[in-house]
Parts: sequence; C-alpha cells; structure tokens
Amino acid sequence: PIIFGKETFGARSWIPIMGYNVQPSEFVKIILVFVFASWFREGKKFREHLPVYIFAALTVLLVVLQRDLGAALLYFYIFIFVYYVATSDWIIVLLAGGTAALGSIISYHLFSHIRVRVEAWKNPWRDIENKGYQIAHSLMAISSGGLIGTGLGLGSPQVVPAFKTDFIFATICEEFGIITGFCIIGLYAMIVIRGVSIALRSKNPYKALLAFGATVALTLQAFTIIGGVIKMIPLTGVTMPFVSYGGSSMVTSLALVGVLEGVAIGTKDDNDEEDQNEDDIYKEDEYEENEYEEETFEEGV
Repeated sequence: PIIFGKETFGARSWIPIMGYNVQPSEFVKIILVFVFASWFREGKKFREHLPVYIFAALTVLLVVLQRDLGAALLYFYIFIFVYYVATSDWIIVLLAGGTAALGSIISYHLFSHIRVRVEAWKNPWRDIENKGYQIAHSLMAISSGGLIGTGLGLGSPQVVPAFKTDFIFATICEEFGIITGFCIIGLYAMIVIRGVSIALRSKNPYKALLAFGATVALTLQAFTIIGGVIKMIPLTGVTMPFVSYGGSSMVTSLALVGVLEGVAIGTKDDNDEEDQNEDDIYKEDEYEENEYEEETFEEGV
C-alpha cells in the first residue's frame, strides 16, 4: 500500500484489486496474534525477545509510513497486552508506551491529517464547516437521536460523514437511540468477558495467549473507534468490528472469532482428555490396591 495503495482520508491503506478495495493492514492483525502468542508462550529473557521487538516495531513503522495511525495503534495494543500477560514485565510496557508517545508526537508534526484530527478533537466547534465538521456532526447526530432514536431510515446520512464506516456508531445512535448504542457497547463487553474466560480456562500457554490476543484485537478496536466518534479520544479511522461497512474488516473479525472458538473447543477437548487420564490412573491405582489386599489376605490365611 505504501507504493501502490489508494489514499483515503489521508491514509494509504487500500489496494484496488479487480474493482474491490482490499485493506491488508486488517489481515496483519491475525498474523500478529499468532506470532506474538507463539513467541511469548515460553518464558524467555529480555535479550531473547529482541527479534520479536524488532518485528513489532517494523510492523508498526510500515503502517505509520502508510499514514494509517489507527492500524499502528491496534498493532501496539496487541503487542503490549499479549506481552504483559505472558511476562508481567512492566519495564518493557513503560518503554513501549514512551516510544509510542514519542512516535505520536512525531506523527503529529509530520502528517497534516493527524494535526487536523487532533485540533478537531480539542474543539470541533471552532471550525465546524471544515476541520471540526466530522466530529461536530457526529455529536449532533447522537444527541438528536435521544434515547430511542429517530427511527430506521429517518436519520441524516447526508449530513453525518462516512456514515457507513468511521461514523456508523453515530448513525446507529441517531436512528435507534443511545440505548441501542449502550447495548452495542455491552455486546463488545460480553466478547471481552467471553474471550478472557476462554483464555483463563486454557492450560496451554499458546492457546491462552492466542485467545487473549484475538480478544484484544477485536474489542479494543471497537472501543477505539467508539471513543473517537463520541470525542473521548482523537478519531483514528479504524473500523467497528461486525458493524462498519467493509469486506476486509468483516473477514478479519470473523477469523478472530474463529480463533476464539477454536481455542474454546481445543481447551474442552484437552480438559476432557485430562479428566479421562485421571480416571484411568485412579482406576489403575484402585485395581492394584485391591490386588495387594487380596494377596495380603491369602498370605494371612
């Protein structure tokens, strides 16, 4: 995408293929989940982790060069959360956070669309017709919907920018109400609970990290775009899993859910096999104990 990519909203993240726009950065999330889970499943010293540090940094750098700071942030999320769960190493987490903060400052000065988003986040009403147009109209759409919304098809998609993608949450809140918006957030929270539960039940470190990484990749992306739409954080431009329009995002989201389901099924099979082995060992010990008692009885007689 850096060379042949199609630029949209300042980021060069899409590759036109046979009339369709494919976003490779979406599929990279799946690769990162598997790579980090595989690498961190065994406890290693700091120096032994250097290759994966370099790999993670280069991956983030590539999407930064595409000016896709949203994808870079998601890659950073996946690395930090999987790394901390696997190692409990606060030092690297703090160093990575400091590096990310420095990178954000540099990106702010290098890329004009990042500066526009930050200025719009600070005060969208100052320049509502230009820099603050997206955020301002997003907030107005959410507030106009009230608790129960204006009704299906009765919103203002001609006013809300990118209503199928970046601002789909604002459109939903406008037409179906803030209550529906909270329900959607609740559904993502349920994915978090379910994903973490699957990870905790797995006794295999690789499978546990795989489930945790997939959960992070899915849900933090959702909370990031929702936070941008409601002006809690600067807008990042990432998609809303299962909701935003886009084939690459949908395929990736379904694949990550498939990872969670695969880990859940594998964990159940492993636990059933372990229980069966324990039963076999118990029966074998009981049989040997009975034989010993019979031999002792015969000797006594």
